[in-house]
Amino acid sequence: MKKINIKGKYIVILITILIILYTCIVFYKSYLYSYKTIILNEPPFNANDINLQTSNISIENKTITPIKDAKIDKLSWMSNNKLVFSLDYANTKGIELNTLSIENEEIQKLCSNDDSLDFSMAPFGNNVVFHNNYNNQASSTSIYLYSIKNKTYIPIDSSTEFIDWLPDGSGFLYSSKNQLFVYSLNNKAKKSLIREDSYKVLNNMYKFKVSKDGSRYYFLTKDSYENNISVYVINSKDLSLQKLFTFDYIYDFNIINNDTIIFSAAASNGNMALFKYTLKDKKMLPIIEAKNIDFQVNHDETILALVTSNFITSNISLIPINKKELKLNKIFEIKGTINSIAWSKDSKLAFIVYSNTSEYQIIYTYTFKK
Repeated sequence: MKKINIKGKYIVILITILIILYTCIVFYKSYLYSYKTIILNEPPFNANDINLQTSNISIENKTITPIKDAKIDKLSWMSNNKLVFSLDYANTKGIELNTLSIENEEIQKLCSNDDSLDFSMAPFGNNVVFHNNYNNQASSTSIYLYSIKNKTYIPIDSSTEFIDWLPDGSGFLYSSKNQLFVYSLNNKAKKSLIREDSYKVLNNMYKFKVSKDGSRYYFLTKDSYENNISVYVINSKDLSLQKLFTFDYIYDFNIINNDTIIFSAAASNGNMALFKYTLKDKKMLPIIEAKNIDFQVNHDETILALVTSNFITSNISLIPINKKELKLNKIFEIKGTINSIAWSKDSKLAFIVYSNTSEYQIIYTYTFKK
């Protein structure tokens, strides 16, 4: 009778169990946040030459393990090779920030804040501002400055609304109690940007944008009794205030070269519309109408990434801004929702996909060949 090696048998079983456990851990880590880079044929400034046959991606039938009890809310670029995204857990307050490396796909927890619902990354990725949206007063102090290097939080102000960073990262704009301030990181102090003679004409300020050169501060104001939205600009040197135009209802806007405003607004039948407004000749050009619209202009201010959706299907298109004919070039389509599009400084495009056909969330990046 053959003698069985009991010790050797148990070693084999133990090794098998360890292999299974390792496989499960790797699988879970790989698919907890799914990430994909897609190389397109041409750079965004030659978007008319994109070959839709090779760049249009269908991911409808992918099998992805869903994130449990958390939602990826927002994306931003920490650097050209690293993304930062927020997680909103269903049973906890606040948000958690994680980083995703483009080079090795490594995910690391960056920080968290229990009193905030949103964040804004500094231009050079060294600081984060945590803040609440303008409809939420969850905390007496609702804006914090977080230093990534020192891992410290500094409470800034209360009852604050939308903010935007200065291009050099030296400070940021925010509003509090219908006043507009700039906070300086060097001086650790705030400064009012609204002169006494301008204060009375402003009401319900929100959606602040700083021009690429830092010379102009743009923002929206809402009429208390109507849906009229006005676009204002403040000169950063003399703090002079100018009203640019008024529209029925503006959702969001981007500034291009201090001479053009791209904005989304309410349209007929409950739709949204995208417009181009030139400041010099005061001409308004409609671009597209859809059920839902989201958009972002890249850092070079040469290309616009446009998301349109009808509650079933969502698309991403690229529009070259510096051409007379604003032609849409579709690059992506999904039966689901596309959220939080973001451009890196070297024109990588990132966005979040939520599927209608299965419970998964995917972070996608588009890298354009030079």
